[in-house]
Amino acid sequence: MALTKFDICNRALIMLGANKITSFSDGTVESDVCDTLYEGEYENQLSLHPWKFATLWYDLGVRTATIPGQKFDYSWNLPGELLTLRGVYLDNNPQKDYERTGQTIQANFSEDAEPYIWGMFSVEENRLPPFFVQGMVMSLAALFAGPITEKDSKIKVYTDLAALQMAKARNKDSQES
Repeated sequence: MALTKFDICNRALIMLGANKITSFSDGTVESDVCDTLYEGEYENQLSLHPWKFATLWYDLGVRTATIPGQKFDYSWNLPGELLTLRGVYLDNNPQKDYERTGQTIQANFSEDAEPYIWGMFSVEENRLPPFFVQGMVMSLAALFAGPITEKDSKIKVYTDLAALQMAKARNKDSQES
């Protein structure tokens, strides 16, 4: 069975003694909390570390705009799934003279340059390694604890467990080749 965002949320909800959900629009407190907090926390956790399972090289292709009269003359669109830009390269050489502006890279590379990037990209839940899933479950339990249980003690416990589990996940990720 493929892992879904609902499976991850349900694991966190069960840890808090709450009811499971089947969608983010169930009309329950649990589904409202998951709908409000899940996506932001998922993207946050993916962008906090250069996870090997979420790191990709991406060819930006040909330039998408010419912007004369500005600091940089050319612009390339970034992919929508990009969460964190780690570097821009031309011919295997890291570049320093560029700027990210919104969802574009602007630079004075040659007119026919085809830069590529290294970055953190969003990954479908069914492709996540177990160590990251467990870290997400703990992080969500920490976030959900306030609105679901209204107990400060549970918030503290799950915040500490989330920090520990994410540290273990980063360690495990660093051991993979």
